[in-house]
Amino acid sequence: MDLQKGQKIKLSQLSAEHRFTLTLSAALAGSAIDVSCFGVDHQDKLSDDRYFIFYNQLTSPEGAITMSTDAKSTALTFELDRLPASIHKLVITLAADGSATMKALTEGLLVISDSQKPLAKFAFDGSQFSREKALIVGELYLKDGDWRLSVVASGFNGG
Repeated sequence: MDLQKGQKIKLSQLSAEHRFTLTLSAALAGSAIDVSCFGVDHQDKLSDDRYFIFYNQLTSPEGAITMSTDAKSTALTFELDRLPASIHKLVITLAADGSATMKALTEGLLVISDSQKPLAKFAFDGSQFSREKALIVGELYLKDGDWRLSVVASGFNGG
């Protein structure tokens, strides 16, 4: 399934599993890209730094979120049933190192998979952005007892 910016979907519509891998690959001319995941509470606050997953902290305390990287992509694996009740949303971001902006993004791809196969994907590139230094690519969030995916694909410059 091809996803579009702004699209929201229940993860249960994609798979009966509660374990998902979100793979993010992106190429930014002249710069490295950092991928991060923020687990936030019902007030959209990072109330526990242990749920800021990035290159220097690859797993959450109980292992519900794990990150692995290679030269081409970053994979975030989520076992949603293992997350504490305090985590209501998982925000997946890209940030450019140095002076580069997302306008220089030559290709980007977000793929969500279960243990069996790829389920959905979202392709993006720099034509959708200008001076943004970072992007919120997507969010996994809990609503009415169901985990959902929102394709955000919006950026910001600073802050």
